[in-house]
Amino acid sequence: MAHTILLVQPGPKPETRTFSDYESVNECMEGTRRALTPMHPITRIG
Repeated sequence: MAHTILLVQPGPKPETRTFSDYESVNECMEGTRRALTPMHPITRIG
């Protein structure tokens, strides 16, 4: 079974580091798209 961990550091300081845990790459990509859509509404798909 595949397992995907997304590591994110949105700011320059190490304190901004976080992670998200997903069961698959596809689930990770969907979660990333949902997280970014409110920031960039023009990228909405469907």
